[in-house]
Amino acid sequence: MGFVFGPAESMTLPVCFARARRAARSLREGTLLIGLADGVTLGGAVHAGEMVRSGDVVLDDTDQVVQLRRDMERKPALAAA
Repeated sequence: MGFVFGPAESMTLPVCFARARRAARSLREGTLLIGLADGVTLGGAVHAGEMVRSGDVVLDDTDQVVQLRRDMERKPALAAA
């Protein structure tokens, strides 16, 4: 099954790679943007090889970058792509 990161473990643990995704695809799949990954805490287990999704981490909604992402997610053109 591979290595599992559990709840409350920092995402600053060794991350082997990231995959580039178009914004619309990232939104559809709910994947975590690499720019939002620094210092976040996992809220649940993520198995090795799985994509980390926004719902897998605890995001600070007062952070400006998180707010920008939320604004982008509400844009109709992106949601329709």
